Amino acid sequence: MSDMNSATVSHLDSGRLSYMERLILQALRQWVADQKRWPDVVLEFNRTCGPRAATRICDALESAFRTLGLHARRQIRLHPPSAVASARTSCAC
Repeated sequence: MSDMNSATVSHLDSGRLSYMERLILQALRQWVADQKRWPDVVLEFNRTCGPRAATRICDALESAFRTLGLHARRQIRLHPPSAVASARTSCAC
């Protein structure tokens, strides 16, 4: 059995992520940083997916993010990538 409490650092190569994956990461960053700007996230999904799909996706993401925030063992905080890594990696939080 693996040690589930061990901290591991995982960086995502932004070049490997699709636009939609980057949009979901950006939505998480925006939700953590400033939930008042959530309509901006909805607007971007609307542009990408259309209004019906955007509403369903954003409702599901908001619910998932809220659940994460309520049940996470630690507070969810933003940890921007370092200047050296920022050109090639993306950090969700």
